Amino acid sequence: MGASYLKGKVITGNSNFGIGNTFWFSQKLGMNLQVMYKYLKDDIDTQKSHIYPSAGIVYSFSYRNLNPRLWGN
Repeated sequence: MGASYLKGKVITGNSNFGIGNTFWFSQKLGMNLQVMYKYLKDDIDTQKSHIYPSAGIVYSFSYRNLNPRLWGN
């Protein structure tokens, strides 16, 4: 969650909501997936409320502990 301001003709506040996770393929390499929603109370000419996804490759400089989680049983 987050909040920010957009400066255009007028300053407009907005809220950001998101969810995501990193899936580890090895002790050093993973994939991060996220979905974000930007909510603008008063839609302005330059930007409307919208959803935007993102994906990325993650590299860990130290080895990750890949022990199974309690909910993985």
